[in-house]
Amino acid sequence: MWASHYGHFQLELCPQEVETDDCFQILPLLSGTYPIRDGNKMCLPVDNTVVGRMVVAQAWLPAGVRCERCTLRWTYRSFYTWEGATDFCSEIDVSQAFRTCADIRIE
Repeated sequence: MWASHYGHFQLELCPQEVETDDCFQILPLLSGTYPIRDGNKMCLPVDNTVVGRMVVAQAWLPAGVRCERCTLRWTYRSFYTWEGATDFCSEIDVSQAFRTCADIRIE
């Protein structure tokens, strides 16, 4: 049995070699597999259609950024619902947050 966790994810970029929490900038999302809210959050569906599927997001990089090694960070904030809830992309009652990073180069 798979449980829906709903919620949303964001992409962030730290354009310097040694990252700190202060250097990460939230990237605007241009398009994606699922609805985008506030220009930078991809909302996950409430019907479990995301399980086992590839999720695609197209992000806008800051103008002029070039780096040999910078960090792309993905943050997923899950959201468990309560009976009658309708806003599944909210940051209210975030139950868990997951984060992963990748070292990338931007030419």
